[in-house]
Amino acid sequence: MEDKRKSQRFPVQLSARYLVGSEKEWFNCSIINISRDGKGIKVYLQEKISPGLILKFKIIVSKKVEPIETSGILRWSKKLQEEMAFIGGVELLNKDSEETRTLLDYAYGS
Repeated sequence: MEDKRKSQRFPVQLSARYLVGSEKEWFNCSIINISRDGKGIKVYLQEKISPGLILKFKIIVSKKVEPIETSGILRWSKKLQEEMAFIGGVELLNKDSEETRTLLDYAYGS
């Protein structure tokens, strides 16, 4: 897969939950990196999700009591061979929000 990144990614290890579109059930996931400009995150997912769908996230950041809520469009996903999981890239929809700035502050400090 060709790397189309335009900005540096920072590795993080954040627990989160995601919701697909207008579904009602939240699933656990892990945020494993975030881009310097807050345009994208990479996540481990429990299920195969089609690119183009909107995901809502509740991300737990240790410096904040309440989970950070954000959303984005799944741009790609692939199955991990060694695990029963998927990895995907998400373009954040609210790039200039307070929530995104909090995630970036965490990534810079990690």
